[in-house]
Amino acid sequence: MRIAINTLSVLPNRNGGGEVFIKNLVRHLIANDKTNTYVLLVNKRNRSIFEEIEEHVLFAEAHEITSKPHFRILYESVYLPFRLKALDIDVLMGPADTLPLVNFTKTVLVIQNIKYFQKEQVQRPANVLGRIKQIYFGNLTPRSIIAADRVIAVSEETSRNIVSFSDKLAACESKISIIYEGVHHSFGTGGSPAADGDILCVSSFAKHKNIDKLVHLYMHLKETRHIRNKLRIVGNKDHEEARRLEKIIRERNMEDHIIFEGFVPNEELPRYYHQAGIFITLSSLESFGLPIVEAMTCGVPVLVNDASVMPEIINGHGVLLTDIEDIEKTALQVYELLSNKDKLAHYSKLSLERARDFSWDTAARQYIKVFESLKPSRIQVQAQ
Repeated sequence: MRIAINTLSVLPNRNGGGEVFIKNLVRHLIANDKTNTYVLLVNKRNRSIFEEIEEHVLFAEAHEITSKPHFRILYESVYLPFRLKALDIDVLMGPADTLPLVNFTKTVLVIQNIKYFQKEQVQRPANVLGRIKQIYFGNLTPRSIIAADRVIAVSEETSRNIVSFSDKLAACESKISIIYEGVHHSFGTGGSPAADGDILCVSSFAKHKNIDKLVHLYMHLKETRHIRNKLRIVGNKDHEEARRLEKIIRERNMEDHIIFEGFVPNEELPRYYHQAGIFITLSSLESFGLPIVEAMTCGVPVLVNDASVMPEIINGHGVLLTDIEDIEKTALQVYELLSNKDKLAHYSKLSLERARDFSWDTAARQYIKVFESLKPSRIQVQAQ
């Protein structure tokens, strides 16, 4: 079969899951599949992402104007279905929550974002373009799920959110497969975490990530337990919430203890995990939670909010923070781990055990099975 993967929404040098997901998935698809041909739909801006594998795939390059979201959406909606037909594509995979609503091929849709199924937890975008994007995806994602031949959810939590959203989506449950993401081998495995290592969080500053609660939790620990650890937050800090929190940090004279690293290229992330004593996230909404898995792969003990997908991902191999609104209770859970070397070693071992359940090779083989399920039977081919 000729399988097209639409990568047009992926921009280079972005840490957020899109680039990481598609680079790793494509690399492992071609390593595990010697039968099918993969065609990557790219533009001039993002083709460089796939330089290392360009000898093993075909490229269908769109006009560079598709690097702009509104032109990309127009291209995907109007022109792409006819381009796929001309390329003799058998299966189109949409890795980013949407598909063209008109298709002449079989389709596989990957759902990586559940915020459009959790309206009450999603902050209303501050600008007009953000609100338009929310309306667009909020309408097109459910329609794409209904139209798709097969749907891949990146976690059981994602699947539950889909089928509980509406009766029409509940009827799609039989075509949903759950396939976990993996972690790149460069993260390797770590040694024993240091009791005075960083308290690490890898996250954006979106409201549901609860970075404000994390900053205040750390200040409470610093002032009441006098911990020596620094809080290090890795993620794009060009955000109003980051600027607001930096002002509070300066007012409390915590600049030397709370560090906003800003954007860090993916290849440099392992260093931050290996310097960490613990990894923590207070996020209330995630589809998968890749940084949690990255931390566990490095042997870092993880503490996560008891919400959304987090309990599923750690699966008893980390600490669940059961009430992040209770700062004293949460601080006690964090301190009891940080101050106990035996506990740190125990949870480091548990992290490494759980990390073995997340493999890109395993994921790729599961994706291939989904693609193969759409292959026409011999009877269908003869009828054609």
